[in-house]
Amino acid sequence: MVGHSSGETELSTATPHIRLELDEETRDYHCVLRAAIMRLVHECQLNSGKRRLSILDVGCGRGELLTDLVAMGHNVHGVDFDEQCLVLSSQFAPVTKGSIYELDQLFSEKPFDLVIASHVIEHLESPVRGVEQMKRVSRSFILIAVPNLAEARNLKLLRKEPGYVNRGHYAGWDPAHLNTFLHYACDIKVEKWEADRVYIPRPLRRLLGAVGMIENVQDKWLPKLIPLQSHSLIVLGSI
Repeated sequence: MVGHSSGETELSTATPHIRLELDEETRDYHCVLRAAIMRLVHECQLNSGKRRLSILDVGCGRGELLTDLVAMGHNVHGVDFDEQCLVLSSQFAPVTKGSIYELDQLFSEKPFDLVIASHVIEHLESPVRGVEQMKRVSRSFILIAVPNLAEARNLKLLRKEPGYVNRGHYAGWDPAHLNTFLHYACDIKVEKWEADRVYIPRPLRRLLGAVGMIENVQDKWLPKLIPLQSHSLIVLGSI
């Protein structure tokens, strides 16, 4: 997973709920992902005309995104079902124990301007049901981030066997399929796509890192040039 819990109580016991300790490279990527999410939160502010939004982070995990949202002055609430995540994330904002499938039971109808699920719905046996629950508690917007299956480094062209992905992932999307899923299966109007990091091959990454160019290339230039190659697909939708 990328920084968040699954929001799913039926996860396989063979797959850890969430990594509570992260290596430096993963932490660095999470900062880039959260920055991309925050750009779309700003887009919500512009579209709604509100400076302070009421926001729900579904599968809030360790609480890093809650921290960013609170720092921006928003009224923030989290949801997670993991006890350790509840302890960690509740340091930063109010957090309720529960699953994405229970949102309409946990909250009154449509109390939030924006509902976020970052790296959550790929873990659900029923992604449509999960998104429908997000819609039930949002007045205006939902924001979804998922792994990008069309990312170039995922295309193992010389592989003769299919291999495996994260064992907790039940679903996956490339940009066109995510767009189709949101529009036709979930009846959501896509307002804006946002890119985070576009990874380059590791040998070139080491070379650019040695000359201090890696951040500019992966996090600034390539996301503008080829945004649909970003590591995550990050979408803001209206309902």
